[in-house]
Amino acid sequence: MNERRIGGNGTVPCPLVPATHQRTSWSKSIAFVLIVTVMGLTMIPAGVTFAQDQASSSDGSDSTGIQVASWLATIPYCVGKSAFALAGSVVGGLGYAFSGGNSETAQAIWTK
Repeated sequence: MNERRIGGNGTVPCPLVPATHQRTSWSKSIAFVLIVTVMGLTMIPAGVTFAQDQASSSDGSDSTGIQVASWLATIPYCVGKSAFALAGSVVGGLGYAFSGGNSETAQAIWTK
């Protein structure tokens, strides 16, 4: 069945492609329902929101303090996370080098 015979002009005939999975009418119906549902969900209007009146807000200094504290806490976190990532890349590279080029060793370090 999978034999290749060269024709008289030196060409190889294309073997017949076996029958593939035929879509049934119910699978088309399910696909249609899913598409319509997704489209319908994306077209639902968002709830009405109103802007907060700035003049009536009395906690201006509290929210500013929280924002400043959050920003100041972010700086050491980013420094620590960057240092941890840099150290991990160096250790993973050394693991790759000392294991004789075994990429699984480096991947095991990098994915932790």
